[in-house]
Amino acid sequence: MATAPWQLESFNRVSWFNNDGYSARTTWDMGRPLSENRHLRFITTVQWREEEDTLEYSEVAELNQRLNDRSAMRYSAIAIGESASNPRMTNYYLQTRYRRDLHKGILFGDVIPELHFQREDSYDPRWAMTVRLEMYFQRAIQRDYFEF
Repeated sequence: MATAPWQLESFNRVSWFNNDGYSARTTWDMGRPLSENRHLRFITTVQWREEEDTLEYSEVAELNQRLNDRSAMRYSAIAIGESASNPRMTNYYLQTRYRRDLHKGILFGDVIPELHFQREDSYDPRWAMTVRLEMYFQRAIQRDYFEF
């Protein structure tokens, strides 16, 4: 596979909901295929909410790997921060996500072990495990769910 170019996508939203006030969110997603089965992404998100008057931000670096037509792995390093007037990083995560198409593009299972480093716990590592089952109700079955 020839070297593919970097791609940049941007998602932006300004909203108002009942008594929660205004919020603004922007996401920048930059990535490129490394091979036929691997894709590298960097995702930056910044969000401000009027109710809390806090700026929240995150940076994610992830490597996605398609194992076969029905399963994939995602390896992620995540940093989360916030700022009122004192910007600081509050959480770091190392995460691996195994995703499997359990039934015809409708039923999916995820197993996500992660190592969490939280500022309020002096960045002492804490293990967590998420097991998730998702069902999609859709008219047409999309078998290429593991598209990057």
